[in-house]
Amino acid sequence: SNAPEVKVISIGGEIAPDDPRASFGSAGADVALAETATTAIVIETRNVEEASQVQVRVTPRSNANATVINATVSSVVSTSPLVVRWSATLPVNVGYSGVQVKVVRP
Repeated sequence: SNAPEVKVISIGGEIAPDDPRASFGSAGADVALAETATTAIVIETRNVEEASQVQVRVTPRSNANATVINATVSSVVSTSPLVVRWSATLPVNVGYSGVQVKVVRP
């Protein structure tokens, strides 16, 4: 119960599933975005210090040109347990992209 956790809450205002299962095939995306240049992502961490670095990696299906964006703290939801919301602005590519989040703790 005290282990660090990270999860994507929403992308572009669309709620992300707790257990994403989409693949890059035609079965459908976990989150579908309107055509735009950038979009917001909201991330939640539990038992992760605010001094940590939260990184979001976006990789388009069509090539290996991944982009890594650093998220910033947007709010502290709870102090016991420590729950922090982070946000970042992501580039949006046409077609499918994979989104991964990682935490680098101090």
